[in-house]
Amino acid sequence: MALADVYDALTSRRVYRKRSVTTGPSPRFVEEAGIHFDPATVEAFLAHERQFIALREQYADADNEVPEKRKNRKRLLPVAV
Repeated sequence: MALADVYDALTSRRVYRKRSVTTGPSPRFVEEAGIHFDPATVEAFLAHERQFIALREQYADADNEVPEKRKNRKRLLPVAV
C-alpha cells in the first residue's frame, strides 16, 4: 500500500500544489526498495508500470476539477456555545 500511496501522491494534482513529478516515480521506488518499499513490490510495479500510467491517464480528473471543488466548498463557521 505504501507504494500505491506514494505513486498517487507523486502523480496526482492536489489542491495545494500541482503535480510534482516530471520523470515519474520509478527512480524513487528503485532508490527506496528495501528501505521504504518491499523490493518484490517495486519489481512488480516496474514490470507493469506502463499499465499504471495508462490507467492513471484513463481515469484522471480534469485539470480544472480540483480548484473548482475548492472554490465551491462551503465554509463552516464556528458556532457559539
